Amino acid sequence: MEQHAILRRFIKVREHRDIVKKLSYSLLTIGTLLALCLLGATSIYAEELGASSVEFPYTGNRTAVWVVAQLHILFAAFILGAPIFVVISEWLGYRKQDPRYDRLAKEVTKVTVILFSMTAVTGGLFIFVLLAAYPQFTTSFINQFYMVFAVLYP
Repeated sequence: MEQHAILRRFIKVREHRDIVKKLSYSLLTIGTLLALCLLGATSIYAEELGASSVEFPYTGNRTAVWVVAQLHILFAAFILGAPIFVVISEWLGYRKQDPRYDRLAKEVTKVTVILFSMTAVTGGLFIFVLLAAYPQFTTSFINQFYMVFAVLYP
């Protein structure tokens, strides 16, 4: 009886793995296209000598960049910590034979999948806000670290 339960659980994990794999491929494709668009936008700004920066109303440029960067960092920190929490929760569920831990791990995994896309969106928004607020700095920064942005990052 226990072998059948383990087999059914393995099949469910395998189905979820296929879904996550498809989702990761689509996110990788979207991220690559976004990176290519950003590289094209930075080359347009780099060719323009007098690119004027945008002044954000009420908050200013520094606060706008800070808010978007902080939001991106918070999502990224959750994504880095959640898999460890899921593994510990699964282990506790196996150890204590309590299905609540398994359910908790499953729900945290669902939230993590959603927050992967939110982290990508806030990262793209961060680049756009940085380009709008400080175009000269951003273009010189991207030109200096071109290999990181073009090859290693996506």
